[in-house]
Amino acid sequence: MHLERVLNEIERPARPGFRRLTRPRRCPNAPERSAPRRRRVTVTEVFEPGIVRLFENGEPVAERRCRLLPDAIPVVHVQNQSQPFRYTGLGEVEPLVPLQDELNTRLSDRAARVTMQSFKMYLARGFDPERPFPVAPGIVWKTDNPDAAIESFGGDASSPSEDRHVDEIREAMDKISAVPPVAGGVVRAKIGNLSSATALRVTLLGINAKTERKRVAYGRGITRMCELVLETLDAARVLRTRDRDRALHIVWPDPLGLDEATDQPAPARRASA
Repeated sequence: MHLERVLNEIERPARPGFRRLTRPRRCPNAPERSAPRRRRVTVTEVFEPGIVRLFENGEPVAERRCRLLPDAIPVVHVQNQSQPFRYTGLGEVEPLVPLQDELNTRLSDRAARVTMQSFKMYLARGFDPERPFPVAPGIVWKTDNPDAAIESFGGDASSPSEDRHVDEIREAMDKISAVPPVAGGVVRAKIGNLSSATALRVTLLGINAKTERKRVAYGRGITRMCELVLETLDAARVLRTRDRDRALHIVWPDPLGLDEATDQPAPARRASA
């Protein structure tokens, strides 16, 4: 495991070979000195059967020995989404980051334009000029002139291209996201003339298939983790178990809940180790 860690220390500048006795005069146009930063180190942990070695900036720092599991590596590898040549795999949020940045940029541009450039004004015609009417929320204007009118102009003009671009970005995020709009409570999918229950099933087929794949991956990781815990407890003489006693079964309930053929509760699916 390789990572970069921020320490609770400040980076110290390199000491010069000599020190000035008098402080040099500072030029008024000279740039400001950068603020001190916290020191960073690269940490590498190497897991071997019964041994864990710790390195900082490539130098060995510590070494720990595991007496309870001398022949096993205490690491359980679970990938959220498999990715070739990647140990960590692919997360569900990573593909959405560039689209979210684009959406934030468009919305920020619109907010800046509305705040700084758009001013909405009103033109009142046919009212009594001797009685000024205040302009405030909740104020009702009345007059006996049938030709009186109030017209508004200015403000943020409609931009169909910008609205279409924002909608396309949001639709792309819905397609890439692991959660469809219907599952998130936003009914925007075109489901045709199907009934409500059948439409939801058809719309959720993708997320159900992805959930099944995750159950297999996470089920293996959970069972392996429990096996290591039981093996450790057995080695520590806390809970005596045999190899056959450490076999686990994970029961996953059916998300639909009903069998399509019999309309009865569907049997729970089991993942064994």
